[in-house]
Amino acid sequence: MSSKDHPDEEKSVEPSDMAVDAVDDIADTEMLQPTAEFGGLQLTEDELQPETSGAANQTVIYNWEIRNFSQLGPEKVKSESFSAGDVKWKILLFPKGDGTDHLSLYLESENTKRFRCLDFRLTVINQIAILRSAVRELIGETIRDRCLGFKCFMPLGALLDPARDFLVDDILKVKAEVVSCKKEEDSCDMEKENGCEENEVNSGHATKEDPDERIKKGGGINDSGKDSGYLGMGNLGAEHHDKKKNSSYLGIKNQGVTCYMNSVIQTLYHIPSFRKAVYKIPTTKDEKPSESTPLALQRLFYNLQFGKTYACTMELAKSFGSRWQSFMMQDVSEFRRFLSSQLKENMKRRSRNVLEELFEVRYLEAIECLFVDYKSTTLGKAYELILPVKDSSGVYATFDDMVRPQPLDVKYQAGTLFGRQEAQRIMKFTHLPPVLQLELKRFTHGENGNTHKINDYYEFPLELDLDRCDGNYLAPEADKNIHNRYILHSVLAHIGDMNVGHYYAFIRPTLCDEWYKFNDETVTKEDGRNAIEGLFGGNNKGITVANAYMLVYVREDDKDKVMCSVGKEDIRQHLEDRFLEEQTKANRVAKQLDYEDQVEAVHFRSVAESRDEFTLYLSLSLSYDAVVGRVAQYLGVDDHSKIQLTCHDVHTQKPNFDPIRPSIAFNLHKMLHLSNEVNHFSNILYYKLLAVPSEEAEGFKTLIIKFHLPAIMDKVECQVEPHTMSMRKSGTVNDLLADLKSMVDLSCPEAKLRMFEVFCHKIYKVFSPEEKIADINDQYMTLRAEEVSEEEQNLGPKDRLIRVYNFKDAKQVKVFGDPFLLAIHEEERFADIKPRLKKKAAVSDPVFAKWKFAFLGLGNPEYLDDSDVLIRYFEQEEKDTSVAWQPFLGIHHPDDSSMDVD
Repeated sequence: MSSKDHPDEEKSVEPSDMAVDAVDDIADTEMLQPTAEFGGLQLTEDELQPETSGAANQTVIYNWEIRNFSQLGPEKVKSESFSAGDVKWKILLFPKGDGTDHLSLYLESENTKRFRCLDFRLTVINQIAILRSAVRELIGETIRDRCLGFKCFMPLGALLDPARDFLVDDILKVKAEVVSCKKEEDSCDMEKENGCEENEVNSGHATKEDPDERIKKGGGINDSGKDSGYLGMGNLGAEHHDKKKNSSYLGIKNQGVTCYMNSVIQTLYHIPSFRKAVYKIPTTKDEKPSESTPLALQRLFYNLQFGKTYACTMELAKSFGSRWQSFMMQDVSEFRRFLSSQLKENMKRRSRNVLEELFEVRYLEAIECLFVDYKSTTLGKAYELILPVKDSSGVYATFDDMVRPQPLDVKYQAGTLFGRQEAQRIMKFTHLPPVLQLELKRFTHGENGNTHKINDYYEFPLELDLDRCDGNYLAPEADKNIHNRYILHSVLAHIGDMNVGHYYAFIRPTLCDEWYKFNDETVTKEDGRNAIEGLFGGNNKGITVANAYMLVYVREDDKDKVMCSVGKEDIRQHLEDRFLEEQTKANRVAKQLDYEDQVEAVHFRSVAESRDEFTLYLSLSLSYDAVVGRVAQYLGVDDHSKIQLTCHDVHTQKPNFDPIRPSIAFNLHKMLHLSNEVNHFSNILYYKLLAVPSEEAEGFKTLIIKFHLPAIMDKVECQVEPHTMSMRKSGTVNDLLADLKSMVDLSCPEAKLRMFEVFCHKIYKVFSPEEKIADINDQYMTLRAEEVSEEEQNLGPKDRLIRVYNFKDAKQVKVFGDPFLLAIHEEERFADIKPRLKKKAAVSDPVFAKWKFAFLGLGNPEYLDDSDVLIRYFEQEEKDTSVAWQPFLGIHHPDDSSMDVD
C-alpha cells in the first residue's frame, strides 16, 4: 500500500515497539577490518564496505535493528538520524511495501540542499548466512529532493520466508553505508564554470517540499513502478546525469513494457564480435534509423559504447514497423529470433554471415523404426536451443534427455512399403557454436489452452562441458578436434507470470569474476551468486521469484575471438560523423536543461475536437493538480476534478490510449516525457471534460467486445457485433459477460459465454471468469466473445479444447482469417472430428474438400490422415523439447482461395 493512502499515518520508532541499535562512526582503519557483524559470520573487506578513494570519501556505517517486525502495519517507519560528513540521514522503510509486493527501503536526508555524487549501499542482513544478505547500492547519484532508494528492494515473500533467515525472532536488521558527500552549495563555483549557475524562481514552485508531503500529493516513485533509485522528483534530476562517471556500462530506457527488448540488446551488445559485425553492416548516410533496423541498432550500440547517459530503443522499435509489436510485453526468445531475421539478410550482403558463425547450432535428428529396417534423417539448425524445465533438474540432465532415444507416441509413416510403424527419435549435435544460447522453457500450455509459467528449480553451471560422457552429445561426423567447454557469459532473468512480469539481465562483460545487473536504465555491480544460484528458481511456497529464462555461454577456446576489442576504428566513418554530431547536440541540451527553471508553451487540444486548441505558458515543475487547475481556469470550469488530461502520441499524432495518471506524472516535465524519447518531448496535451470527477472515472474501464454470432454457410467473415462496455475495474470477466448477455441475441437464455484475446489471427488467451477487468489488455488485443456449445461445456478429464487457425504457404505458415476453438476427445480419430470442423467453419462440401489439415507444433506442418488420433499429437508436443510456440490445428487453404492473407 502506498504512503499516499495513509497521509497521516507515519509511525515513529519507539523503544517500546522495537529496539534501535545506532552505530554512528566514521570508517577508519580499524573499522575496515572484517568483523563478526550480525550473527557471528564474517564479511570480506570488499563486501563489508563500499569503495572509497581518499580521505574525502569517508564511509559511515549505520546499523538499525527493528524488533516485532511482523506486528508493523503498512505505514512507513524511520530510523533515528545519523551523520555522514555534515549531512544527517535517516533510513525510511515501508514494512508492507510502498504500493508493491516488495519491501521498500530509502535513505532520507534531513537537509534541504541538493547533493551530488552520492555513493550509498543498503543491506537487509541475513542473520544466519551473512554472505546471502540482500544488498542494493547506487553509485555517483545526484538527488534534488531528500529521499532516494529502492521501491522494490526485495520481495516480501522472500523477506518473510522463515527458511531465508532475514527475520530471526521477529527481528529485522538493516545496514546503511554512506560515503560522505558535499552539498551542492559547496560546489557552486564549479557549476558557474560549467555555465550551469542556478537561478531562483519567483513562482513559489522552486521551494523544496518535504518528501512526505511529496508522497501525499501523488509524487511517489518513478513512472515504471520499478526502483530507479529515486523517491519523489529525484529521478528527473538524474535523467541527464553522466551514468558512466562511476561505471563503464550504460542502461537502456524502458519505453513502458520494453524490458524484454532491453535485456536482449544488452546481452548482444556485450558480445564484442557481434557488436563489431553490426557496425560493419552496410548502411548509407541517407538512411533514417526509424526506417532501417541495422542503422538503428548501430546507433543504439554506439550510444551504449560512447554515450554518457542511458540509451533509448525508440528508433529501433519504430524501424520494425508493423512486423513486430514493440510496445506490448513480448518473449525475449521470440524477440531474439525476430531481430536475427531482420539482420540476417543485411549481414548476407557481406562476405560472411556472422550470425551463423557465432550462434548456429547444427544437429542431426533421426527417426528409426523399431521392427523394420527404415530410418529417416533430418539435418536441423537453430540459433538457440530450447531446454525444458519441467521434470528436469538442470542443464546437464536436459542434454542427457535430448540425446536419449525417445519412443514416438504416434506411429511413424515409413513409406508405402512398411506403412505406419512404431519408431523412436534420436538426436545428436553435428556442430556447436562459439556462442551457445540456451532458452529455458519456463512457459507451457494447459489443457484449457492458456499459458502458464513453470517456476521449478533448475540448475545451470558456471562452466559447461559438452564433451562429457565421452562426447555422447555429438554425432559421429562432428569435429572431435573442437573442445566444447563453455563459460557462462550472461543470464536473462524473468520475474512474474505470463500476464505480468519483468525481464533483466546479469552479464559478465569481460568474462572475469565481475557480474553486472542490467535492469533497464539501472546498471549495478552484483555478486555472482545472485546471477547463478539466485536464479535457479523454485516455487518458494507460492511466492513469485525471479528465475533464469535464457543463458548465454562462450566457448573457452574461442574466448579471445568472441570477446575481441571494439573501437572507433571498427565503425564506418559516415556513422562516426553522424553519431558524434547527434551526441554533441544531445549533450548540449542535457547540460543546459534544468526543468525547474524552465517555462514551456503547452498546447492543449480537446479530445473530442483536436482543432479546438489553446496555449498556456507553464512552469515544468507544476504538479498535475496545478496544471489541471490552470486548464479549468481557462475553460471556466468550476470543478477541475472533472478534467482529464492525456498525452500526445508522436507516432500516431493522436491522443494516447490511456489518460495520464497523476501518481505517475507528478509534474508537467514528466507529463510531457511520458511516451517520448529522451531529450525530445511533445508540448501537446489533450483535455476531456467528464461528467464525474476523474478519480471516479478512473475506477472504470471502457472495453470494446466483439461478439461473434454463429457462422453462416460460405461467408468469408463471421458475423460480428461490436459492443462498447464501461465496466468497473474491480469487476470480473464474469460480470462483463453477464452484462453482455443482455445486449446480444442468444440461442437460449441459459447460454454460456466465454471471452478471449485475438491478435494477428491467433488466440492468445482464454479468460477465466474470475479475471479482473483492470488486468485486461485491450490496447493491442482484440477482445472476442461467443457462445460456448453444450459439447464444449461438458468436456471429459482427457478431452481438450484446441485452437484452429487458417493458413497458407506451408513453408512460411501465413496465418489469416478468424481463429476458433474446437473440442476433441480421447482416442477420437480425425475422420470423426471433420464433421464438427466443417460445421464450425460453416462451409459447403466443395469448399471443405479443397482444404488440407495439419498439426502445427513441431516445426513444419504434419498433415493428418482420417485414421490419426489427433489428441496424441498435442500430448506428444508437451514432451518435445524443440517446440517454442503454442500448437494448433491448421486449415491449409489452397493458393487460389478467396480469403486474403492479412
